Amino acid sequence: RMLCRDSATPDLQIETAAGPLHLASVSCLVMDGNEEEFLLGRKTMQDIGIDIDRLLEQLAGGNQ
Repeated sequence: RMLCRDSATPDLQIETAAGPLHLASVSCLVMDGNEEEFLLGRKTMQDIGIDIDRLLEQLAGGNQ
């Protein structure tokens, strides 16, 4: 069970192999827990050009 205790809309910078990726005003939920990581939602992933459904289709189809 996870408890959401707050929300925020920070600007994020993610370090990638291609260089830093800047995301402005990302909707975030603050969850209780000991994790030192964050999850990007489907909408944010789509906004930066990552199509999760397509990637899963490729994996299921053996990258055909």
